[in-house]
Amino acid sequence: MRKNFIPIKPGNGNKYYLQNLQTSKEWEDLDILLSVLQELDAAPLIISRPVNGPLLQATKGISAEARQEYYNRLEQVVVSTFFTFQLVCFGLLIFSGRLG
Repeated sequence: MRKNFIPIKPGNGNKYYLQNLQTSKEWEDLDILLSVLQELDAAPLIISRPVNGPLLQATKGISAEARQEYYNRLEQVVVSTFFTFQLVCFGLLIFSGRLG
C-alpha cells in the first residue's frame, strides 16, 4: 500500500453498499438467467468467488457484516428460488468458518 494511504473505518461505506445491493438490476438479470435455465431443465452449478474483503474494507469502508449480506442474497436467489440448482459460494464458506 502507499505510504500516505489512510484506511476508511469499517462500516462507513455500509449504507451505500447495502442500498446498492438491494436496488442493483443485476439481481433481476440473474433471476432471468436462472429462470431460463430452469425452463430448459438444466441443473447448473453456480460458483461464486469471495469478494476482496480487506480491499473493500480499507478503500470503501465496507464491513464484513455488510459483505455477508451479498452472500446471503446470492444464496437466497439461487438456492431458495431454484431448489434444484447448486451453489458453491466460497464467501459463505469463509464466513461460516468451513473454509480457511
